[in-house]
Parts: sequence; C-alpha cells; structure tokens
Amino acid sequence: MQWEGFKSTDIFEPIRPELPLMDNKMTNDLHVACLNGISTRGDDEALKTLYDMLHKKVYFFLFRILGEKEAAEDIMVETFTVIWKSAGSYSGRSSVSTWILGIARNLALDELRKRKFHDCVDDHPHIAGGEIPSMEQADRSRVIRVALDRLSPKHQEVIDLVYFHELNYPEVSELLGIPVGTVKTRIFHAKNAIRAALASLKVGQNDL
Repeated sequence: MQWEGFKSTDIFEPIRPELPLMDNKMTNDLHVACLNGISTRGDDEALKTLYDMLHKKVYFFLFRILGEKEAAEDIMVETFTVIWKSAGSYSGRSSVSTWILGIARNLALDELRKRKFHDCVDDHPHIAGGEIPSMEQADRSRVIRVALDRLSPKHQEVIDLVYFHELNYPEVSELLGIPVGTVKTRIFHAKNAIRAALASLKVGQNDL
C-alpha cells in the first residue's frame, strides 16, 4: 500500500491553530495509536486520522519557516509521506506532534538550503541594519514583527517555537537538538535584542 498524499485544497490559509501544540496524554496516546497502525498494518485510515488532527498545525509551522503557501503545502505533504514510511522509528522520547514537527522542520530547512535562503549565522543575536518603521508609519504589531525579523535565524526560531507555537523549553530542546540551557540562553538574548529595538522606537514592552 502506498500513500499518495492529499490535494492542496485540503489546506486552509495560514492561521494560528485554536489548540496549542502541547499534547495532553489522551491526545498523544491517540497519535501513538495511529503511528502503531501505520507501522504494523500499513493502515492508511490511521494516517488520515493523524493528518486530520495535525495537518493544520504542521502547515502553520511550515508557513512560518518558508513564508510561502505553496511551499508549505508541498513540504507538509512530504512530511506525512515520511511519517507513512517511517512511523515505526518514533521512539516515544517526545510527544508525537513534536516528533512530526521535527520531521517538518528538517524538510523545510533542506528546502531553504536548496534555494540558498538559509544562511549560517553565529550564536549572537543582532538587529540588522536598516530603518525600522516608526509608530507613525506602522502599527505596533508590524513594528514588533519587523523587530523579530531582524533577529538572527537561530533566535527567531526559538522565539517562534516558544511564543507562537507554545512549545515548552524541553520540547524546543528535543526539536532543535540543543540543550535546554541553550534554548534559555537564546530566548534571553533574543528578548533583550527585541527590547532594545522597541526601546529605540519608544514602544511598550509589556508583552515581552
């Protein structure tokens, strides 16, 4: 049996999922049962169930990385194809959704490397050159978004995972393959860099 994926019409516009990515035990147990069905019986219904439960979250996650609807759709389908082929490799060290996001992230980064969009950066966050729009030119959310965009990719990533995808530090550590202490350090420096950018614009920092 071979899974051929789903049409792009199954995908919705990139919106923040209503439910957090953090699984409760019952939900994760169902995800595990689906993986077991896929790996032991080649159960395509189990894959469809897993897809129905997680595809919006995976798509949103990929859209945040790739910034393009079509690319996010393509990599999302590729992600579930990998799940179909390697469901038995799930070790249980993290939640199923975190494991799946790890697959999606690796595929997305491979895509970025192919396009030469993914640059190597050092571990020190920075605010890149160029003018950040003033409050007269843009609303608060846009200014914050620009400030986030000026961070190095490594620091954008941890901020995105913690504050937009609501993963905790151990989950981010598992997903990125870095120590929890490194996650905390990157969050600390990234927030300081964002505060510095916002302070220069006299923007409030209550949400940080």
